[in-house]
Amino acid sequence: MARLIALSLAAALLAGQQDLEIRFTASMHTEMVEGDLNRALGQFQALLPLAKSNHPLAARTLLEIGRCQEKLGQREAARLTYMRLLRDYPDQSKAAKEKLAALAASPRAPNNLNFARGQSGWMPESGRFSQTFSAVPYRGKTVRLQAQSGARLRLTVDHKIMDEGQREIAGLIDPEAENIEIATTSISPLTFEIVPESELTSIRTAIQKSYAPLDAAAGDLAHRTTIMALQLTGAGAVVTTHSEYVRSESNRSTSYVATRRDTWERAGAQWNFKDSRILATRQVESTTDAQTARRAAEDLKHTAAPIATLETGHTFYDLAPFGAAVNDSRIVALGEATWGTREVFQIKHRLLEYLVKEKGFSVLAINANYPEAVALDLYVKSGEGDPRVVLTGMLWPWNTREALDIVEWMRQYNDAPATHRRLSFASFGIAPASVVAPRVVEYLKQCSPLDAITAQTSYAALLDIESRLGDLYDDAAAKAAGNARAVIKLLEDKRDHLIQASSAEAWRDARQQAEMARQAAMARTAGKTSAFASEMMARNVEWLANDAHPGEKIVIWGDNSLVEYTAAEPGKTLTAWLRDEFAEHVYVAGLAIHRGELLAMGVRNGQNTGLARQIIPDPVEPNGDSVLSAAGMPVFFLDFRSGDPVSALGRWLLEPHSFLDAGLLWNQDDPQSNWRPKVISKAYDGVVFLEEAHTAKML
Repeated sequence: MARLIALSLAAALLAGQQDLEIRFTASMHTEMVEGDLNRALGQFQALLPLAKSNHPLAARTLLEIGRCQEKLGQREAARLTYMRLLRDYPDQSKAAKEKLAALAASPRAPNNLNFARGQSGWMPESGRFSQTFSAVPYRGKTVRLQAQSGARLRLTVDHKIMDEGQREIAGLIDPEAENIEIATTSISPLTFEIVPESELTSIRTAIQKSYAPLDAAAGDLAHRTTIMALQLTGAGAVVTTHSEYVRSESNRSTSYVATRRDTWERAGAQWNFKDSRILATRQVESTTDAQTARRAAEDLKHTAAPIATLETGHTFYDLAPFGAAVNDSRIVALGEATWGTREVFQIKHRLLEYLVKEKGFSVLAINANYPEAVALDLYVKSGEGDPRVVLTGMLWPWNTREALDIVEWMRQYNDAPATHRRLSFASFGIAPASVVAPRVVEYLKQCSPLDAITAQTSYAALLDIESRLGDLYDDAAAKAAGNARAVIKLLEDKRDHLIQASSAEAWRDARQQAEMARQAAMARTAGKTSAFASEMMARNVEWLANDAHPGEKIVIWGDNSLVEYTAAEPGKTLTAWLRDEFAEHVYVAGLAIHRGELLAMGVRNGQNTGLARQIIPDPVEPNGDSVLSAAGMPVFFLDFRSGDPVSALGRWLLEPHSFLDAGLLWNQDDPQSNWRPKVISKAYDGVVFLEEAHTAKML
């Protein structure tokens, strides 16, 4: 009986495999004989999941899917299909590699532009006809698409629409572009060409001359506009410019450079200014002359303390100068010039290790999502949860392999059989009300249900405000903040009863969560700036130091602009507020980088271009980072408190110089605006310098 069942199953399986082979043959007929590529592609795609158990058939099906996509002009989709074939079916690697090589070596130009062969080579789609071809021959070139009729045209590069309009459009092809798609609404002859450099030069010269009267009419003491980039749009041109100007401020003249995106329209041989958009503005400080830079660098060679390694697990002889500078500080703030850089994580990890093992620090506090910080704290203390999952839910700078290494190290340290204080992970950022308010209500439900109803009613308006993300400020926020304060008062008035019903720690945490709900409401009231956020974050750090972790030492992790004493905008900074509370027991170490790369959210033409690798360009002129680099040490620490103020280095440190300060965003229109002038010795107590940085590894 068992044998009969086995034979029956084998027969059924064989019949099923034969049916799949028949379907494959029918799909091949649709492709090769009937020439209906779209229908054949659909047939192969439907067959693929059914053919998984038949390895050779699945590989052949995937190969035919790629071939159909190629014939339809879907080069990028075909490339991805061949990559999948190479990955999932290594025994077909020869065919896959040949196809990939052919795609790379034989880029296709647009074909049948005059529709002489009907719609051959064109894909009909929603009232348009489109075709895709390789961008390789056009990389870095300005191309122009024209129609003889009044058709609406579209130019797309790597799935991003570059230009769209009537009978003529143009665009600059990215140097790393893979595919170009052109589309038209009419079956009429088209031309697609690379715009000659001579024509672009002529247009650029004409528009540059047109800026002269505009600059002369500007109200500033001096004004000069220079075209940095030009892009044709068919009907006109969009130019990226640098406008240098001088203003009188506080009895002195200050120079600025504004990066603008200006639109010009063509009217015959004339170019008319249409509109302008400011992309970035930066202050220009006087550059360091060569002699001063050389003397400062010579002093650095004798004053700075070289750091031997970025890796943890080594002896700390090279960090002794850092330890002497920190001395008996209760709080140490570690800055960073860029987010998303591997070496920044590594050196701050090593400094954390040193502060924990040699100086008795036990709390790492970051400006991060509150619930994720709570979850990471639970993990480093108990091993409960998955830190990789938690980090994935945080802001992207902490969604990295290097951040996971730090969390895992904290867990291992806590788990080691030794008598030392356990490490804690904490957040000092302003949390959304939608995160903390429900926690307060839940606490009251457990301890005082009637008061939970009161708190829930008080938070209703605040949660409604937070759900409206369109506007930063809200007219109802002031009243919502008053309601949030009432919840705090409720917790304070019933403190003894609530502690008896829970614990002192539970009440303490609920009280702080209620305070963070109030902060969230206040942040949405008109007139609140970054200075308010700095003060609230300082209050949260003070709560960590005085209430949650009394007697413990805290490491604050943030970027340079967050931890420095001096602010780019009016108002006190986070560490300036902490100085009021902890006096000289606060030490701030900035972090400078000279060259390399980083991960950051790109911004071009005022639009977010997404998280990507950004290259740190060479400075246009000597800046603060290049002077630090001239010391010739790849990694070093410099304490400002112990320096000689009358030395060449001391005098240089008291002057403003530009330092890389990228943070979350990277301005791609004017990369030099990612540097910010500052008097470094007033911004920090010391600085850690890295000659070169590389991108962190995302989880």
